Parts: sequence; structure tokens; C-alpha cells
Amino acid sequence: MNIWGFSVTILVVLFYISFYVVWIRPVRKIKKARKLFYSGVISVLDESENDYDCYPDIALLYERLAKEYPSLKEKYYSATELLGDMIVHINTLGTNEFKLRFDMYNPKQKLSRLVSIRNILLTVQPFSSLPAKQADLVKTLKQAIETDNEELATNALNQLVNENLLYKLYFVILKEV
Repeated sequence: MNIWGFSVTILVVLFYISFYVVWIRPVRKIKKARKLFYSGVISVLDESENDYDCYPDIALLYERLAKEYPSLKEKYYSATELLGDMIVHINTLGTNEFKLRFDMYNPKQKLSRLVSIRNILLTVQPFSSLPAKQADLVKTLKQAIETDNEELATNALNQLVNENLLYKLYFVILKEV
């Protein structure tokens, strides 16, 4: 083999290694974290009959997984979002496909409880579909409006405008309030 053939082989190998590290590996980590979350949620549901007892455990499960798999938090900002994803998968995937993807049987019989727990999480964390910084600013703005604190509202709006977040939050705020 000549030097050019060897160089091309090295470049191709480096390309595929970088492709794996940059694109495939993070996706696999998110899939693994999502699978762990789903099985953890089913375990929590099996342990408790009361939905209000389940939501703190599910939120804790999400936080622990987000620490172990930081890419999970980039895709799903909160347990509410990930639980919504689980509900969508339960509704759209057949039993066999769900088993193949998540290595568990489709828990369709638990769907109403999952929806109930997601609604509880939305009540407890109303701006959970936003990143933490944006959610804090929106909470501050909401508090300022509720308490008629004009100065706090102005400061929160200015901060949202200065960080170019206001246009992004417009539809989210309308959807969640």
C-alpha cells in the first residue's frame, strides 16, 4: 500500500470516529437515559397508588438522570417534558415496537396515571418547558404582575429584552398561562 492509500485510510477512520463522538454517542446517551427514566417511572407507579406521592419521585429521578447524562437536560428541560415524551411514545408505538425500543412492555394501562402526574407537575412547575434561566425570568415577571410591582416587572422585561429572550418566550407564555 502506498503512502496516499494509507493517508486516505487514516482520514476515513478519523472521520468516522469523530462522527461517532460528535453525533451518535450523545444520541445513544439520551436514548439510554430516556429508557432508564421510563423504567424508573413505571417502578414509581408500581410502588404508589397515589399520583401526588409519585410526582416528587419522578422529578427526583429526572434530576439524577440529568446529572449523570447532561445531554438529557439539553433535549428535555424537565421531568414534565420527558414524561410528555413517554406519553407520546405509549400512544403512538405498538406493543412490539415499544418493547424493542425501550426493552419493556407498553404500559398503556398506566396512561391515565401518567397524564395525571404530568398535569400535577405542570401545576407545580408551570414554566417547566423553558430552560431554568428563562423560567426564572418569567416567574419573576408573573410575580411582579400579580403583586402590581411595576419596577420588578420593568426590570424583568428589560432583562428578557436585553437577552433577546422575549420573542422566544411569547408563544410559550401564551401557551402556559
